[in-house]
Amino acid sequence: SGLLPVTVKGLPDGTRVSVQTGPAINGTALRDAVGFITFGQFTNQVEYADAATALNNQLRDKLLKGLDAAGLEGKQISVTGAFTLLTPQTVTITPVAIS
Repeated sequence: SGLLPVTVKGLPDGTRVSVQTGPAINGTALRDAVGFITFGQFTNQVEYADAATALNNQLRDKLLKGLDAAGLEGKQISVTGAFTLLTPQTVTITPVAIS
C-alpha cells in the first residue's frame, strides 16, 4: 500500500503511525515543513501544488527508490520526516531519512 506501519512507544492506544514508502507519495508535508516555500511565490495554486509534487518526486527517487520496506518489518528504525496532522489517531510521515 506504500505505507510502512511503525510502533512508537508512549503514544496513546489507537494511534496509528505510518511512513510513506511509495511508489506514490501523497500530500504537501515536505513543502509545508521547510518554512521557506510560500504560496505568494507562485502564480497560482496549481504551481504551488506542483512544488509539493516536485519535492515528493525527489524524495521517491533519492531515498525510497532502493528502500526495501518489507525488509524493515520487525526492525527498529529511526525516521526523520514531516507530517500534517489530520487526526490525532492517524499520523502519516513523509520521510527524508530512514536509518
